[in-house]
Amino acid sequence: MRLILLILVLLLLPSKLVFAELPEFSQENLSAWWEPSFNPETWETAYTELSAQLNSLHEKEGLQSFTANLSFTPWFNTLGWLGLGLNYKELVSDPALVKAFLELGKMPEVSHLLFRSLKPGDDAAKALEILLRIQIAYPDKIKDYAALAVAYAVVFDQDYPKNWPHHQVARKAVPFGNPTATERFQFYVESNETNKLEFDLKKLSVTELKYVVDSFINFDELRYAQKSKISRSKFEQAYSSIDYDYPRIKVDAYNWGYENYLLADIETKGGICTDQAYYAATLGKGRGIPTLYFSGQGSSGGHAWFGYMVRSGKWELDCGRYATHNYAVGEAVDSQSWQSINDAELEFIFKSLERNPNYETSQTLLLWAYQQKDSAAALKALGEARSLNPENPEIWKIEAAMLTANKTEPAQMKTFYEAWVQQFTRNPDMKVEGQMQLVEVLNLLQDPTAETLQKSIVSQNKNKRTDLGITAGAEALFKEVEAKNWKEAEDQFKKLIRRFDDNGGGNLFYDVVRPYVKACMENDQKKQAKDGLKFSVKKIRMDEDSILAKEFKKLEKYIDDGEK
Repeated sequence: MRLILLILVLLLLPSKLVFAELPEFSQENLSAWWEPSFNPETWETAYTELSAQLNSLHEKEGLQSFTANLSFTPWFNTLGWLGLGLNYKELVSDPALVKAFLELGKMPEVSHLLFRSLKPGDDAAKALEILLRIQIAYPDKIKDYAALAVAYAVVFDQDYPKNWPHHQVARKAVPFGNPTATERFQFYVESNETNKLEFDLKKLSVTELKYVVDSFINFDELRYAQKSKISRSKFEQAYSSIDYDYPRIKVDAYNWGYENYLLADIETKGGICTDQAYYAATLGKGRGIPTLYFSGQGSSGGHAWFGYMVRSGKWELDCGRYATHNYAVGEAVDSQSWQSINDAELEFIFKSLERNPNYETSQTLLLWAYQQKDSAAALKALGEARSLNPENPEIWKIEAAMLTANKTEPAQMKTFYEAWVQQFTRNPDMKVEGQMQLVEVLNLLQDPTAETLQKSIVSQNKNKRTDLGITAGAEALFKEVEAKNWKEAEDQFKKLIRRFDDNGGGNLFYDVVRPYVKACMENDQKKQAKDGLKFSVKKIRMDEDSILAKEFKKLEKYIDDGEK
């Protein structure tokens, strides 16, 4: 009898959760939707029914459901939150987590923010668990500090790189701390409420806070950073405040050689560029200033510097970057994905995307596309998102991936990439990425303009973005190497060296010279390897004691050892 009653209850519950038509979105209606009797057994039915309501409305209103209907997007975000719960299978086995999930479901400021902040590649289940643990521990703080909680969720959902903070310090020397994201959340809330930080964390976005919370050192180090007297308005001085350790460079001691890598140790012992950049970036994070650690290749070889947020929307990304050394680009790490991202991309994100009035709507369309099981519907949503916010690289990249997965005809791909290149004429990274893809498509079509386009990519990026020109040229060079067309490879190699001899620096060495010489040696083309190195040394300008000059000497020794 009890089982029959339970079945009847479960059958009746979903009908209480379904609206004949999508209602106005309000806190009252949202709370009613997440009513106390709404339990995990009813979630899947509720998800299916709300999804059907949204799809029906979208079919009727089209793009206007996103642009004109004020209730569509928040109900869609609610659906997204529910979907996260359904996909986190361990959730239902923990009553405390279920309770927290239901509580946050009634708080769109928090739950919707996580759904909208997740990206492909995130561990959504882990991110959800982190947010729920924060809700359980600090239910009275999470609404005010929603962006901080979500930043921890999307950064701590996966392990940080093994070489963090950089590859020139032993892991055992770094003062790691192992508190949970929940404990770290509490540390920053307390720091914020006792006025120890430079920014009010309640006013920063998830994108900004990602570059505050992405540190794994212990609280003592963060507290030490908070005592720094360097003013925020002149925070670039944090880099130069560390004395440069010239004796280390003279003996090629690029790695930190002391037992501990404490901020205080760096202050007293000095350091090289990697230590200066780490020190400044860490000092900023401790004080609630979003910071980034950069590295890049210039005319003298590798270098490290840092960037920081001066105020919301205003960043300085060149602190400690030597202007005379021709650093084409600086590479940082996107702490959400732990993938490389360069300063040009970051500057575009910080200054352009979120200022676009259509940004939020286009992001909703992007999320809508992720939810569509039918590829045609997903592509339609992506096309709508692109029409609203064509300068957003993320939309183009996702659409390109979907077109490729659907094995779209080359002629259609050609049209798509031509539009891509046209759109990003002022964004070198995106322009070259589109051009390189277009070259591949043109080759599939056996179009003779492919070779012309490949050459133009190299020539267009001779000065400012040498890294892009070198990458394009290297691709053509190593096609000849793979085909063992050694004469053609030698010609391509010398053309690249001549074109970028003054500005190529480390990029030219690491992307062209060294791999070319090693490929020659590995294929018994020792004379060609030796000639290539000799030609490079003659053409490429470098200081005698620079890192780059030392790398060339190592390569020369590699050839000599190979000839013995």
